[in-house]
Amino acid sequence: MWADTLIGYKTMRERYTSRVELNPSAGRIDVEQTQGPFRQLENHWRFTPMGEHCRVDFSIIFEFRSRMLGRIAGAALGLVMSRMTHAFETRAGVLSQQAQH
Repeated sequence: MWADTLIGYKTMRERYTSRVELNPSAGRIDVEQTQGPFRQLENHWRFTPMGEHCRVDFSIIFEFRSRMLGRIAGAALGLVMSRMTHAFETRAGVLSQQAQH
């Protein structure tokens, strides 16, 4: 599938398009930018069943085309990763509760 994403920091906004490959049998999601502000952007999700739970491994590789945007984004990277992790955990918790009912 294709995904359009808008990223921003303060007054700067950038949109990019990625190809998202889902492989449920392998427990994988692979994402690669096809158009946008990055020279390279890939992220990979791996889901490993562990009894009633699941281990999630996430990796990301990115480099902005613009050095200025890279410096600005680099300064905010910790905050962005924290927000992404929190959003993922919150959504996973909601889905888990729904599945139990």
